[in-house]
Amino acid sequence: MTTIFVRVTAAIALATLSAFAPSVFAFPLTWTLSEFQPNIPNGGRANTIAVHPTNNDVMIVASETGGLFRTTDRGITWRHIDTFLPHGSAAAVFLSANPNIVIATAGDGFTDANGGGILRSTDGGLNWTHVADPAAPPGVTERFTASEISVAPDTGKIFVATSFGVSMSADLGVTWTQSLPFSGSGASSVLALPGDLILAGAPWLAVARSTNGGGLWAPSATGPWVSDMHAFGRSPFDATHAYAVNRDTQLFVTEDGGVSWTRIMSAPAGGGSCGGIGLVKAIRPMMGRFSSLTLYFGNRCGLARMSPPRIAGTTRFDYSGAWTSLGMDHGDTRDLAFSRTGPLVRPLLLATDGGLHRTVDGGLNWTFTGGGVNGYNALQITEVKSQWIDDIGRYDLYFGTQDNNNLASTDTGATWPTAICCEGFFFEMLKHVPTTADSQVTYVSCGACVNLRSGAALAGTVGWTNPPGTLAGNPAIIAKSFHVQNVNADSGLPAGLAVTQNLGTTWASYAAYAEDHHDMPKLSRRTFLRRLQLPVQYQSIRAGFDPTLGIEIDHLVRISKRFSSATAFVGYPAMNGFGGLGINPTMFAWYQVFGVDPTDSRYIIAPDIINEKMMQTADGGENWTENAALTTLVTDGGRFRFRSWVFPHASAVSYYSDSSMVAVGTHQNGVMLSSDHGATWAKIPDSQRATYITSIEWRSATDLIVSTYGRGLWRIRGTFWIPRFEPLCVIVNCLLRYIDRGDPPPDRFDRGIVIFEGRAQGARMEGARLAEVFVSPGSSVGFVADRTSEPKVKITESRRFVGLRGNLRGFRWPGEGVQVIALALDKGGGLIGTAVARSNLPVSEPVAPQEAPIEESEQPSQKSPTEGKPYINLIAPKGHIEKLGPGDRLTIVGRNFAQPRAMEIVVDGVAVKKMTAGDNGSFSVTIAAPPAFGLHTLTVRETGTQRVIDGALFNVSHGDEPKDGARDKGAGRPVRITPPKPGK
Repeated sequence: MTTIFVRVTAAIALATLSAFAPSVFAFPLTWTLSEFQPNIPNGGRANTIAVHPTNNDVMIVASETGGLFRTTDRGITWRHIDTFLPHGSAAAVFLSANPNIVIATAGDGFTDANGGGILRSTDGGLNWTHVADPAAPPGVTERFTASEISVAPDTGKIFVATSFGVSMSADLGVTWTQSLPFSGSGASSVLALPGDLILAGAPWLAVARSTNGGGLWAPSATGPWVSDMHAFGRSPFDATHAYAVNRDTQLFVTEDGGVSWTRIMSAPAGGGSCGGIGLVKAIRPMMGRFSSLTLYFGNRCGLARMSPPRIAGTTRFDYSGAWTSLGMDHGDTRDLAFSRTGPLVRPLLLATDGGLHRTVDGGLNWTFTGGGVNGYNALQITEVKSQWIDDIGRYDLYFGTQDNNNLASTDTGATWPTAICCEGFFFEMLKHVPTTADSQVTYVSCGACVNLRSGAALAGTVGWTNPPGTLAGNPAIIAKSFHVQNVNADSGLPAGLAVTQNLGTTWASYAAYAEDHHDMPKLSRRTFLRRLQLPVQYQSIRAGFDPTLGIEIDHLVRISKRFSSATAFVGYPAMNGFGGLGINPTMFAWYQVFGVDPTDSRYIIAPDIINEKMMQTADGGENWTENAALTTLVTDGGRFRFRSWVFPHASAVSYYSDSSMVAVGTHQNGVMLSSDHGATWAKIPDSQRATYITSIEWRSATDLIVSTYGRGLWRIRGTFWIPRFEPLCVIVNCLLRYIDRGDPPPDRFDRGIVIFEGRAQGARMEGARLAEVFVSPGSSVGFVADRTSEPKVKITESRRFVGLRGNLRGFRWPGEGVQVIALALDKGGGLIGTAVARSNLPVSEPVAPQEAPIEESEQPSQKSPTEGKPYINLIAPKGHIEKLGPGDRLTIVGRNFAQPRAMEIVVDGVAVKKMTAGDNGSFSVTIAAPPAFGLHTLTVRETGTQRVIDGALFNVSHGDEPKDGARDKGAGRPVRITPPKPGK
């Protein structure tokens, strides 16, 4: 047998892309979405557990932002069941005495017709109907949301705590009526006791009680302020006895139906800084005359129980005894479920912010169940990042979570052996490094929320050395050992970005700007003389406040590395036609939603929350235009709201490096993708299953890793469909080598496999049929075939050369110096030839590089949008304004305010501080952060006219403590790192 060589192009020497070559993306692509869940025990925050009334093996769990999950084997395996709730923010779930009737509640979403509130299923949770929202009470402007569910043990009436008060149903959720226990406020929790006695709680009000099933309400004479969803528990011994956990996580009891309350002083101290939900459960473990009470108390951190003795001759108990702390492999308790059938009442399942836990010893100890491959996949992932180590072809993945560690994988997600405690975000690393030794990774780790650095795969993690002064930002990488970090003026450097080129040993000023910043600067490049590139970064800054909408206005500052100076040039793009950037929020990290082409700093895509449009710029932010087709896709033609307050429905924008691919992720409508640099867009089919998208990371042009805040990791993979191979040899000169195909050989390549951005490492034959092709890691694959007749060939990545496996007479795999970029097949799947080249086949034509004059970075630029205007800076003692805890000190520094003028600081509409500006128009005042978690609005207004002068947003979050303290040593265990002191 002889091998015949056919030259497709005229030149033997291999060439680079032709400027006039047709785009590969003229060929169609098909995409598939699949779960890509990390196989770790942690499953993610769970809010509520519901147990089947006649089968303890069947349970439904409402996760915090991941929707509903169902088990039929008592928590070992789970499946997702909530197609009714695409935004995933399930609060509570209840399985009624009729096992087919299920009631669930949810927070608000982006659906134009509110998708939150109360939902009902009549087939055990397979299908759902959204209960019509009630009319808003007078003065209430927010949308309808619902949380706690409680069912009266004697009548079966259902009561739901909602943002409008309490909703009630006497017919298993078919019809509902509304009640207002609190004037002008919704309810956070509700408890139905026998005899139409109902208790309701709200964060800043005394417990309300109704003795006629919610008809009339009166406040308790004494008692707790209740803020948590599971804060109430009923006594199994007396219809007038109940328990409550107040917002300070202290335990109370009432013995007169909620008229008065007494604190149980023996209960373990509360954990206001922990991430759980305060809960109390009172059970009668065994029926009978001499049965006792067991009380379970979750104080947001841990879980404890006691069996108080009964006071003789009464239904009262003595709560002065000791409590037993229960063992858990993850703290921050959120709910606890017990068996509903059988002679004994036993604990079945524990929910924490780590996931779900089972017990085999009656509740003394609890261990993870259901996570990873077992189906309970509700991980709240803040972001996913990756790095190629080029010399070994290794692809390292990293992701950070809320509650469940920072993790790394060296085998594309098959295993995650390294975990660093506890929360994590703001990962920074170069996309490609030559060797493992060149890898430098920085990121944030909480509870203490410190900056850390490590080598590849989080090896050798140590504290990052911050610049001196109050911590103001996180390290961002530009090149190896070239990092920048935001600083305040108290660092001894101008406010803005400081630079270090020795991992924090020394710092210098890099870029000066005085505005408050959010998130990390995003890195791009600009090109000079066709080859020389300098880094450009875009940082989101607060440029003002819109008092009509009640939101801050965020714009961009452009930071360009100079040729002739160690400092960067700071320019403020004009932002013509653009209103303001939006936030994709996680518990600690705020992500500003915009994407920059990493190879050409002219191109940016962002949702505009002021004008409610998807916008794009091709001149570095000077002028913006709407991409109307993308706006329509993101909102699904208006089915989804463009924004909810400052949170845009489009939640992540990501460009692929070195090609025209760009993706946009959303909260509820999946992923949109463009293959022509944003000119046209299409939705990835079925991608709406990946909800609350936080980031999109490109492994290759056709392989995307997607992180979500509540549904874990997902993977999107694409395949090219190519009608003919020959035009590709115009892009990269190649040779076709046919195997004994006569003279002359075939002049068409009609069926086969094409490898983009990589090469074939070998092939495996099964008889005369090609069964498997080995490709270099990171390759994209295309089929020369009709989509209805895809070649049945397995594609396997291999770092090593494999060659030919199997018998193919007369054929030798091409030797060194060339690489196989395509394989030709006959109609039966037999290998009939290869295409070889000296360079990879790219997936698309590059966009023409930005050619700039040498001193472009030194030319005048738009002045700061805040120059000469009244402006406030918010400074937190911990450095990060996103990481304020309840009661933390928050300093407001003002400049350019007219004086003398009486002014006041207003938080969420309430004046908290009065002041006047000094002779130079400046002031500095300090307030305490409010106790309520979440995003808050701070404004400065004139005292008399109440005209808003300036304003900003800030977040209050819990300061999580480490949750895996017993597991901080050994391979694969969470590790705590003690960072160096700032400036050392």
